[in-house]
Amino acid sequence: MAQKIFRIVLTIVLITGLSMHARADTLILVSGDWCPLICESEKPGVLAKNPGVVVEIVKAIFEEKGHRIIYGAPPWSRAIFETRKGNYTGILAALKNDAPDFIYPEEPVGTNRMCFYVKAANPWRYQGTDSLTTLVLGVVQDYAYDNGQVDEYIKQNRSAQNGLVQAVASKNGLAQNFNNLELNRVTAILDEYRVVDWYLKNNNLTGKYQQAGCLEEVKMYVGFSPALEQSPRYATLFSQGIKALRRSGRLQAILAKYGLKDWKNP
Repeated sequence: MAQKIFRIVLTIVLITGLSMHARADTLILVSGDWCPLICESEKPGVLAKNPGVVVEIVKAIFEEKGHRIIYGAPPWSRAIFETRKGNYTGILAALKNDAPDFIYPEEPVGTNRMCFYVKAANPWRYQGTDSLTTLVLGVVQDYAYDNGQVDEYIKQNRSAQNGLVQAVASKNGLAQNFNNLELNRVTAILDEYRVVDWYLKNNNLTGKYQQAGCLEEVKMYVGFSPALEQSPRYATLFSQGIKALRRSGRLQAILAKYGLKDWKNP
């Protein structure tokens, strides 16, 4: 009888363990359409055939270790909120200022450089945060832009509700900001220069807008949920994985596919 009870208990433990292992092996990673970093297909929320450099790096690291990646594309604010609660595993291409409480790997997934854009005929140029007070700036809600003075300027002026900063919350924030710029609802917008170049080129808008200054380059990461006990392990696995990709030459091959170079060995 005791042996039978032991077998039943062992079976329950094994089933429970397998179930937990299955959940741990599936990572739900979220972001917006931010090509060439994260690229959706024409069907929203579905990755393109060439899914973007960040996605390919993450998949190469985790899928090789037996993990399954599921991609989601909620608006950025919701992505942070739900990941913080543990409903998603992590957010892609984040600055640490996006969610300071998240678990970040030692190794970044690349670098990020935010630039200002205005209409082609506009002579305005960014010359520090004081120069921002002369215009209405369009941003994406809850984006971090420089982990510094510009983030603080945006935070202060959104709180003041003085009209100097207009934030959009949709998942198509870049397109909405360019629409607002075209309609003169904002004077300038701020976004990642490679993403903007990609957007303008693929929407036949090159030449209609111009770059008006850039912020310093900062590191971007995969940020893992602080609510999930697996997150520190995922962060460690990511750092180990990207070092291995770099040593093998696979990282350079992924980057070259999108016309990019290794941020550590440019």
